[in-house]
Amino acid sequence: MPGRLADLVAVDLGHPSLHPRVNLLKNVVYAMSPQAITDVWVHGQPVVRDGRLATLDQDDLLARVRALTRDWRVA
Repeated sequence: MPGRLADLVAVDLGHPSLHPRVNLLKNVVYAMSPQAITDVWVHGQPVVRDGRLATLDQDDLLARVRALTRDWRVA
């Protein structure tokens, strides 16, 4: 309905975590991988598009994390 806010999630029904397709609802609840989620909208605004964050530049974020943690040592 126009003018209403919506929270929606799009799922790739062909994703391997949703197979075998004996009971799709049970597969979604108990077995679906987060990678099966392709798109997310919150209050009608896109948050995830094609599996990538839509609200910020993911490549820029990862570059900033690498810069901040480049001197960290792994124990």
